[in-house]
Amino acid sequence: MTSSRAFAALFVLLLLARGTSADSAQESPRDQATNAAKAEMAAFSAGNRAAFVAAFSPNATILDDTPPFVWTGREGAGRWFDANRPGVRDVSIIPSAPTDFAVTPEHTVYVVLPITIRGHGPRGRAFVAHGYWTGVLVRNARGALQIEYLTVSLSG
Repeated sequence: MTSSRAFAALFVLLLLARGTSADSAQESPRDQATNAAKAEMAAFSAGNRAAFVAAFSPNATILDDTPPFVWTGREGAGRWFDANRPGVRDVSIIPSAPTDFAVTPEHTVYVVLPITIRGHGPRGRAFVAHGYWTGVLVRNARGALQIEYLTVSLSG
């Protein structure tokens, strides 16, 4: 593993650990949800499949324009990663502040983040896409937020 990949992996793990614990009295649920979303984005950007999959709940569902369009469970999140990450390099996903946010009494969190994705596709062509990361996050047994439902909508 190169030192830059090792650093990226460490960064992703720190993001996953930071601010997603229910007993983190210093972060609001909004900040916790935003940090959980950013951790998933950082894992995808770094090509870190394990950290990407860890961001999802066991019952996760991803809706996407990549066939078969509905990806379920952590294994589904891993298969989605495998279908979307190869051949893409220099990826960065830049989120903006949430445009929509809600928390239920059961602590389920809904958050919408505008995003910009930059990188190079399989043929080396640079791309930029803008869109929205929309997720529903739930707390696991440790109190950490994990993605239960995710859809990313992009335009060109």
